[in-house]
Amino acid sequence: MYTDGENVSITPGPAPEGKVFDHWETKSDTEGVKDSKVNISSKTDWTINLLVGDCDCTITPVYRDEKTIKIDIYDATGQEIAETVNAPANSDSWVSAPAASSGYVFDHWETSDTEAMQDVNSRGTFINTAESNIELYPQYVKSENPTFDVVVENGSGSGSYVCDDEVELIADPPQDGYMFYKWENVDNQGLSTGIAMDNEYCYKTKFKMVDRFASLAEGMYDEGTQVVFGGGNPLSDSIFLAASNFDYPVYAFGSGYDEGDKGNCLASVVNDYGAAIKLALADYQGGAIFSGDCSNNCIYVTGKNLDEFQLDENGDIAKDKDGNEIKNEDYNQNYATIYKALAENKLNLVSVQSGTDVRAAYKSACLTLNYKIK
Repeated sequence: MYTDGENVSITPGPAPEGKVFDHWETKSDTEGVKDSKVNISSKTDWTINLLVGDCDCTITPVYRDEKTIKIDIYDATGQEIAETVNAPANSDSWVSAPAASSGYVFDHWETSDTEAMQDVNSRGTFINTAESNIELYPQYVKSENPTFDVVVENGSGSGSYVCDDEVELIADPPQDGYMFYKWENVDNQGLSTGIAMDNEYCYKTKFKMVDRFASLAEGMYDEGTQVVFGGGNPLSDSIFLAASNFDYPVYAFGSGYDEGDKGNCLASVVNDYGAAIKLALADYQGGAIFSGDCSNNCIYVTGKNLDEFQLDENGDIAKDKDGNEIKNEDYNQNYATIYKALAENKLNLVSVQSGTDVRAAYKSACLTLNYKIK
């Protein structure tokens, strides 16, 4: 049942085995109205448009005999056939994998002749039929990204989808006396889903899946919420996606790792303290830094040179073009003197227990060491 002037898209059902689609036949079911008044866009195209008007009608696809190849498309279990396509031999036929189950996404096709497929990694693709029947096994994997379940009541298109997936919907034929009116989309709490259909008043339509977690957060921000707490939720990235869509400042708490690079992040919540401590200790560089001057009771062993002059390749003092001896810029006479005395055992070290401040091991007031105290 359609309204006068409505434009309806029509495709034939699956061709019987050994037959292929040939043309359409139209018949007026209204007395006094000729069959020619049934206004279809083509007699031979696979997909046609009907401009509804003038009469009730019957439109029938006509098939002709031809050698066909049976393409069996299995479901996710690999045990049941989800769809069978009878395609002309030696032709390119479109195939599409069934929608994934909750939490999973399509990964690739498995078949005995992968070279016949245009793209084994695409859920919808062309396959070239040769002379033998074909079995196709779609493979699914656990999704690393959030998946969203779509339940289509009184129609097809149900399944699990990720953000930006294209979802096709087809309504079931209505009961006698009824006509299709429109699609209604709500979530399991009766709230708007945030999706936008190409045409909600067409029985056959499609939409692009949105990040539902982000759309929920957007709704909260729209209602005046300024901060959304995502701590402890591994899908908190969706909150930042929502926050980025606003031209006024809204904020979120991240989850599990440092999300400080996101301009809307107030803080990130630690989920696993064991892992956090391990990472912190791996990067730990200690506390205060003591530099080399005589105000510290410690040995300074970095950043200073024992040799006053630079040496050339022969071990002699290097000279510049004017014949002047070249000094080492990091040479320190006091340091060199004390280091030499230490090397010659003229300075005594004091035994200390493990964990003692290293400066307590030396009696000299001017043995300096660049090191960190934890």
